[in-house]
Amino acid sequence: MNESLSAWALSVCGICAAGALLSFLFPQSASRKLLRMILSMTLLCAVVRPLQLTGEWISYLTRPRTEVVLCENPALEDAVNQNAGRIFAAYWEKNLRDLLDGRGFSYEKLNVKMDIHSDGSISLGQVEVVVKEEKASETERIRTFLSDVTGTEPVIRIQDAS
Repeated sequence: MNESLSAWALSVCGICAAGALLSFLFPQSASRKLLRMILSMTLLCAVVRPLQLTGEWISYLTRPRTEVVLCENPALEDAVNQNAGRIFAAYWEKNLRDLLDGRGFSYEKLNVKMDIHSDGSISLGQVEVVVKEEKASETERIRTFLSDVTGTEPVIRIQDAS
């Protein structure tokens, strides 16, 4: 399939290159117009050639797929779920940091934990934000904002100045 696509692209490019070269070699005359018409028809035939092969493409796309053999491996499933949980947590953390920074909120740390359920699904578990003591006045605004964005109640801790 890839080889036929490569051959098609190569033939279209070759016809274009040959046409450009030959059009420079022929002077402005009736023979040049005839040559351009022949090259145009050749290019048109090359471009629509894949339509002739549509039957082959359809059979390629509709051929039966090989079946995946499933084997249960709880340790592997747990490892995959843990890695997926870390990836989703990192994704949430980055996006929440961007949102908080974009709104000008001042915070010290942001931590996101994901819940991994027995059916394999992953959901947002807990969002924890640490705010310095001198910026404690922003905690309610941060709490409201994160509640609206995440749909969960964030945990906000105030860090002592010492």
